[in-house]
Amino acid sequence: MDQVGLLALLAVVLAGLVEPGQALGFFGHPAVITIGSLLVMAQGLHRTGALAWLVRFLAARSSGRMTPLLFWMCLVTALASAFVNNTPTVAVFLPVVLGLAGRFHVPPSKLLIPLSYASILGGTCTLLGTSTNILVSEVTARHGFPPIGIFEILPVGAAFTALGLAYLLLFGKKLLPERPSLGVPREGEKTREFVTEVGIHQGSSMAGRPVEDLERMLQARVLVLIRGEEMLWPPPLKEKMREGDILLIKGSVNSIAGLDRLQGVELLPELMEGKVAFDPRTMTFVELLVPPGSPVVGRQVRELRLHRRAGLVVAVMRKGRHLREKVSRLILQPGDVLLAFGDARSIAEARQMEEFVLTEDVQERVVNKRKAPLAVLILAGMVGAIALGVLPAAVAALAGATAMVLGGCLNTAQAYKAVDWRILFLLVGALALGRSLEVSGLAERLAHTLVENTGGRPLLVVAGLYLASVVLTELFTHGAVAVLMTPVALTAAAGLGLEHRPFIMAVLFACSASFLTPVGFQTNTLVYGIGGYKFRDFFLVGLPLQGLCFLLTMGLVPLVWPFRPL
Repeated sequence: MDQVGLLALLAVVLAGLVEPGQALGFFGHPAVITIGSLLVMAQGLHRTGALAWLVRFLAARSSGRMTPLLFWMCLVTALASAFVNNTPTVAVFLPVVLGLAGRFHVPPSKLLIPLSYASILGGTCTLLGTSTNILVSEVTARHGFPPIGIFEILPVGAAFTALGLAYLLLFGKKLLPERPSLGVPREGEKTREFVTEVGIHQGSSMAGRPVEDLERMLQARVLVLIRGEEMLWPPPLKEKMREGDILLIKGSVNSIAGLDRLQGVELLPELMEGKVAFDPRTMTFVELLVPPGSPVVGRQVRELRLHRRAGLVVAVMRKGRHLREKVSRLILQPGDVLLAFGDARSIAEARQMEEFVLTEDVQERVVNKRKAPLAVLILAGMVGAIALGVLPAAVAALAGATAMVLGGCLNTAQAYKAVDWRILFLLVGALALGRSLEVSGLAERLAHTLVENTGGRPLLVVAGLYLASVVLTELFTHGAVAVLMTPVALTAAAGLGLEHRPFIMAVLFACSASFLTPVGFQTNTLVYGIGGYKFRDFFLVGLPLQGLCFLLTMGLVPLVWPFRPL
């Protein structure tokens, strides 16, 4: 996406639509500064454990029943996402939710889509909740209108959140799939178990027998069955094993030792390209999630040399499917999950790696808890400065990020790593492209077409802006669509001779309402692979929610921001 952004920037300059100086000035655009600074502040809150009390609150209120667990998880996530960027919030809560899923024997697939949706809904409550709000506000201000206030969108955002959470608790949870995760044990499993790989050799006594026989004889769980290029995850218990099958099993040390009793079933001494360097008695299985913006995105697995740091990678899960063939040559994408063996030392090493999210309790990564009050104070100061109009949002956010570093909440290197430069470069290109739409007159033509096709009726124009923004957001990224559609909304409002607020708010809420695909919003991408979801899961659960949000927008936006003549 960073390449797309830079190419868009170059294209509008070379086409003569935007002056070079103006195009390069987008690198210092207030929206870019604000979003980058908020990412640094989110990292500071994470590194100091400032969100730890929310995690403890969630754990304390979770009695193990599905509905209370879902309610408190969604509520806490939405509250945090109102002030902290969505993606870092989900990255912080994801391992915690997986841990709770394992503790209460709830499939992660029942929790992770609601986790993502709750963060999206909570982000519509304040200006700081998501980059979409900031971009719409800054583009509006560039056209000479007042920027959006930090709590201006709260009435509709709070209604969005309340309606969305009610839907998830009453109806959405019934549409969620129930799929097991390699990282979350089944009910009755002991927490201290190990993973290894075995092969069914020629003449094995287990050939032709069902998988459940092997599980019963070893008192172990078969996680994956690999047959040539086919991979069954998890394999059906009635599936009959064949000679040449490879099985990934999870069990106690005694279970693994019991392989000696089975003829022709042997531990494989080699996994992938290297030998297993760990004693099976200390070997455990972990999942390393690749978050959006990670420096490993776009790199091959073998380039990471993880076996020297965090164990041996044996598979990669992508979009709910486990990829193993030539895994060392796979190019990593956001949302990929690396499946790795490791001992206690290597797992501790993995917990400190910035490139991944380890799917277990993240509070062990917190390195400076005594700075947590300072981090919260800095966040409160930034919110107060923006709310009272003391500082513009970009200046307040930059001051907050700087205070996080100077206050010792995180160091300079961690601050640079916290910034998702790929997203920022994409936004620079989108801002330049949005400017070209105005200069070329295309935004005016699009707005004129929209007004003409709706008969000039304001509510229908708002509906058209919402639906167009939703469709584009599901295909591309919400930030870029916000930049491109806001000028169209402003032009449509001017064409009707009405105040601009209801029209830009339609774009703002539509660009945040990304529930139909795992690619429109980064939080959806984060939970896609680790939850074992399929593309249709998002559409099935998200379509009713999208319809409710559309109806709510049509009812509340004109009520909060009436259609007033200029």
